[in-house]
Parts: sequence; C-alpha cells; structure tokens
Amino acid sequence: MDFGFTEEQLMIQDVARRIAQEKIAPSAEHHDQTGEFPLANIRTLGENGLMGIEVPAEYGGAGMDPVAYVLAMVEIAAGDAAHSTIVSVNNSLFCNGILKFGTEEQKQLYVRAIAEGREIGAFALTEPQSGSDATAMRCKAVKQADGSFVINGKKSWITSGPVAKYIVLFAMTDPFWMLLAMQALGRDYIVWDRAGEIEFLKPGRGTVRARFDLGDDILEELRAATASGDKYLRWFENEILDAQGEVVAKVRKQLYVRRKRDR
Repeated sequence: MDFGFTEEQLMIQDVARRIAQEKIAPSAEHHDQTGEFPLANIRTLGENGLMGIEVPAEYGGAGMDPVAYVLAMVEIAAGDAAHSTIVSVNNSLFCNGILKFGTEEQKQLYVRAIAEGREIGAFALTEPQSGSDATAMRCKAVKQADGSFVINGKKSWITSGPVAKYIVLFAMTDPFWMLLAMQALGRDYIVWDRAGEIEFLKPGRGTVRARFDLGDDILEELRAATASGDKYLRWFENEILDAQGEVVAKVRKQLYVRRKRDR
C-alpha cells in the first residue's frame, strides 16, 4: 500500500505554502496589532481553491480529500494561526454542514460563494453560558406566520462573525420542554425534542405565566426505558397551567432520550 501523497495533494500544499509565505506571514503582525480582518488574504486563498478544498467542483470548490485539506491547513497555520482558524471554519464547519443537509439551491447560493472566496461564512454555536454545549443553548428561533424565523439570543466568540455575510446559526425551536426534561433527568441524559403540537384552550387571553408539569411517572418511565443505554422515542401528553392552576393549553411532544454511556 502506498502511503505517499498524490500529485494533486502536493500541488495544493505547494499553493498553500506559497501564499502563506508571500502573503500571510508578512502581514500577520499588522493584523495582530490592528485587529483588522485579513480580507485580502482570504480572497486570495479562495481564488486558489483553499476556501473549499473538500467542496465538490460543481459548488465552486477544489473537490479534494481530507488529506489535501490537512496539508494545506498545516502550511497556512505556519504562516499565521488566526488565518488557519478562518480557513478551517469556512472549509469545515460552514461548508460541510450545508453540503450534507442543505438543498441544492442553498448549496449553490451559500457554499459556492464561500468556496470561491467571494464571501465569508461563520458558524454560530457557542453562547456565553454554554461554550460549545449545544444542549444548553438558550438562543431561540420562533417561526412566524409567513414561514420565516425570528432569532433571539446571544452568541459568543464567533470566528469571522463581524464580517461574515452568511452564518450557520444554531437555535432551539422549542427549548422549554427540552431543557426542562434535561434538568429533571440530570446531565446523564441526552434529550432531543423531535416534534410536537399544541392546542390552546383559552384563545385571546394573551401571555400567561405558565408552568409545565413534567410528572414523576414520565421521568421514571424515561429512566427505566434508557437504563441499558438504549434510545427511547415516544409521544407524551401534558398540560400547561397558568399561575392560578387553570389549564390553558394541551401539548403533545415527541421526546427522544438516550442515557450517556459510561466512559
């Protein structure tokens, strides 16, 4: 078995090394001192196929493999670590997610612009209180009547955030149930809110201070079903009560629970 690098892999390594030595390293001190985003250098990297190394050619990328990506990243990081972080986020976190889960239209619009270096992308997961713990997010996405979403929340330490045109942002569409179940079960469980429906019994009452009752019987059922580490998926029914204890809504939720395995 030949473990040597291919001609294409060595070629992209050489391109990355040349740009790192000629453009990135000489300007690194300037960017460190001023805090200025290295937009010109990122554009150059994109024009040379380094902002979408693993992105297929039909979406504007180089269409290469992970080895080529690593070789290029090593060279860019040798020139300046900050540049390599920007390149890494755009190549992997931004492009890969849309390539895997996005529509054809989204790939052509968002991935192509990033892979070709015409625009900058960002990946917004981390929040002030949760680091990269996605299960503890508080950022919410509320669906509107026209199908759009209103985002409310805080994100922190987002690489390229101030200059990015496109952002892959994580938010909870229904965080209340999910977080409540996690708090009740403890941190030994992974909880997903898969689907749900709600029936309001008191229309026109406006906003109420509601409490949600996740009963002990439900919690015990979840613990028993997942004791061996198995996944558990089922529908639960519950009621939302206002501050006076009056039922104002009925909720059916599909909850997906898995107990964390011992490490």
